[in-house]
Amino acid sequence: MISVHVWTGREASALRQALRLSVRDFAARLGVGTRTVCNWFSGGERLRPRPEMQAILDSALAQASEAAKHRFAQLVDQHAEAVRDTNRRQFIAASAAAVGVAVSDGLARNAAEDDQLLHGVTAAYRQLESRAPSRVLVQPVCSHLAFVRHQIARRPSADLHMVASETAGLAAWLYADLDDAPNARRHYLLATKHAHRSGHWLLPVYMQASAGQFEAQSGESIEGLRLVREARMSLPKNAPAIAAVWLDTVEAVALAERHDRQALDSLTQAERRLDRALNQETVWPWLFRFDPPKLAGYRAFINAKLGRAVAAKAAMAAAARGQSPKIQALTDVAYARTLASDGAVDEACQLGMEALQVAVTYASDRVLRSVAQLRTSLGGRKSAAVTAL
Repeated sequence: MISVHVWTGREASALRQALRLSVRDFAARLGVGTRTVCNWFSGGERLRPRPEMQAILDSALAQASEAAKHRFAQLVDQHAEAVRDTNRRQFIAASAAAVGVAVSDGLARNAAEDDQLLHGVTAAYRQLESRAPSRVLVQPVCSHLAFVRHQIARRPSADLHMVASETAGLAAWLYADLDDAPNARRHYLLATKHAHRSGHWLLPVYMQASAGQFEAQSGESIEGLRLVREARMSLPKNAPAIAAVWLDTVEAVALAERHDRQALDSLTQAERRLDRALNQETVWPWLFRFDPPKLAGYRAFINAKLGRAVAAKAAMAAAARGQSPKIQALTDVAYARTLASDGAVDEACQLGMEALQVAVTYASDRVLRSVAQLRTSLGGRKSAAVTAL
């Protein structure tokens, strides 16, 4: 019996080919929208359909003819063999990139396969970012970026520019976590440049707004807000809902960094849009679903920045620790500063100690700096908790 443990866009594409259906007919057979199916295919291994969609794909495979099942198994096996082979080649390529050496042309099967592989490597690094120390991850990510840019010099293509943009954006995020603003800023500029050269309809918006969020949280709130709003103006009218929700949220962060209470209006707008978008698939360059707990995490951070301790605490409960440890630690420290200003110094120090542990575990200089700023804000207050911090 043929079964799929976890469906991704690649297995869904293999099923369509095995059934010998057009994209439109395949979507009709599954009872889903053509656009949803297209998003699966474009996401490849990086995209996992929602659980209910996984069940629909299970049923479609179970109901397929024996010949179609056989074709599906062959397609999946061919892919697995290609992955085993290309994993070896990617290891060689990444090592070569670290020392500035190009991989021999003889190792590549074809350009399209290599581009897809490079996309997958970057997506894997993005998945690892929330769990791996930035200081450990930044070197392989930058080596991967160097190799991708070397490939662009040899054979420029829209796909390679997309990979370079996504990888440079990840490198920028890692440098920001290492509190290395010059390198973070340089890589965000590089990410935006490659995004425009890719011709992708959403990637330039994503990268420019990401750069805006970085600037806002690095003390350049006016520049950050400008970049975010400029990115919004270039958002296509038919853009997926997640783009508008995310832009609302990023703008709210930039406003909160300026202590502007309009941030709450932007958050409310994001919540309204999210209510209408919960059943929609995530669209690349977004890899992760934007759900209510995630938005609650942003609400906690923004309310803490605005000094609204009660609202921040309620939002933190709704977030249910759904954020990555580093982002959660930054939210905890922002909330701790609000608690300290309200006199709850011991509770603030306890949150600071927890955030400090995250900073050490994940080698996050950004979290470490935020804890140091919390301690400085406490001044010469005397208590066991303050001394411990």
